[in-house]
This record gives sequence, C-alpha cells and structure tokens, in this order.
Amino acid sequence: LYADAQLYASHNDKKLKCVLSTHVDDLKGGATKETALELIAFVESRVGKCKQQWQEFIHTGIEHRQTEKGIYCHQTGYAATIKTISADLITGKPEDELADTILAGLYISVLGGVAWMILTRADLAVYVQALQRRASNPRITDCKRLNLIVRYAKRHKVGIWYEKLAGPVRLACWSDAAFKAIPEEGSGFALRGCCVMLTTDQPGKPTSSHGRCQLLEYLCKRQRRVVRSTFSAELNALIDALEIAILVQMAFHLSLIHI
Repeated sequence: LYADAQLYASHNDKKLKCVLSTHVDDLKGGATKETALELIAFVESRVGKCKQQWQEFIHTGIEHRQTEKGIYCHQTGYAATIKTISADLITGKPEDELADTILAGLYISVLGGVAWMILTRADLAVYVQALQRRASNPRITDCKRLNLIVRYAKRHKVGIWYEKLAGPVRLACWSDAAFKAIPEEGSGFALRGCCVMLTTDQPGKPTSSHGRCQLLEYLCKRQRRVVRSTFSAELNALIDALEIAILVQMAFHLSLIHI
C-alpha cells in the first residue's frame, strides 16, 4: 500500500494535502473533503470498502469532536472504563508493605490504563510519572495513590481544544525540573518536564493572559543524565526541552514550505 501511495502522489506536487496517523487498520487524518475522498477511494481500490466517520469519532481511545470553531479531543469515555484496585486488597495493611504478586499485577494493569490518558491529560503526567517509579515494587501506599488518580481522572473531565489561531504566531517552550522528585530517591535521576505551545504573537510576556495558545507537546520524565544539584537538574531539563521545541519548529517549517 505504501508503494502504491508513492505512485499516487505526484513527484512535482510539493503542496501538503493531508496529514495521517495509523493504528493497526485505522487511519486518522486531516485534509480538505475533496482530498480525503480521493484518498479513501484510492485505499478502497486496494483493500475494499472502508468504514468512514466524520466530525465525531473515537481513535485509540481518544474521542474527537469537530465543529466550525475547532476540534476537541478527550478520553472521558475511556476513563470511565478504568477500574480502581479493590479496597479489600489494600484496606488495613501497613502503608509501606510491599504488594504481593496479585496486587502488583493489578497495579501495573491499572497504571498502564491511566498512563494511556496522558495523550490528552497533561494534568496527570506528573502523578503517573511518580507512580511509574514504583512499578517494579509497588507498596500499599502506591496502590492507594493510584486509586486516587483514577478517581480524579473520572471526576475531572478534561481534554485538549484545538482551534485556528490568528497570525502571526510563535512557539513558546516552558521547562522545569526538580532535583529530588521523591524524598527517598537518591539515584540522581531527577524529575524534568516541559510543554511546547503555539501562541499568538503578543507584545507582552509569554505568560500574559492576553491572546490565545495551543498546547502541542508536553512531557514529564526522569532526567536523561545523572545530576547532583538543582542547577544541573534545571540546566539539563532546559536542554532537553529545547531539543523537543526545535523538532516541533522543524516540523512547522517543513509543513509551511509545502503548504
């Protein structure tokens, strides 16, 4: 199919017509209606009839709703399917007691479900990262904290809203770090985080409440290098954040020269 797609595209046509992401046999894309129908007809000529969903659909657990104003992506329905660890397995046990095999398996399973929500839930990232540090040997207190995150995710219905920003626009990147993410953690792999946003080009500060912005990328992870001070943690986090921002900038540049 990939080889056929190369023949389908004209070598002399340098205009970006469509963006696509794939998951197994699902395609999610953005294009004009004419281009989308062209692509669907091409795919169906190779693999047969395809089911189509427009404006509102679910892809990899993410619900999409498109209107004239913009596109809203969220995982509210997916969050409702995640079950907390049974209270019978953790009630009355010491907080620092290590989970048994069954409880540890449940911890990994539930944590994996919550981690998938990071695709649209930036507000959960720091908590998921902290719980992932205990994935190999979770304690009773970690299981209780995980249940709190699951209930929080269900109660607070949050997503990401995308809309067209009036130009000119600019990329803004924020970086932060913590020398010790967990008090008892002494490995030197401190916590780092960043977010990259597309903002309207306001004359004021980047943190100004004026204008509009679009969240493009975000993360919360361990430092890639061992650090031994707060300064090192902040500096390394900033370097990593700039690398991500440059990649986003390059993607925009390549898209713009082909539009």
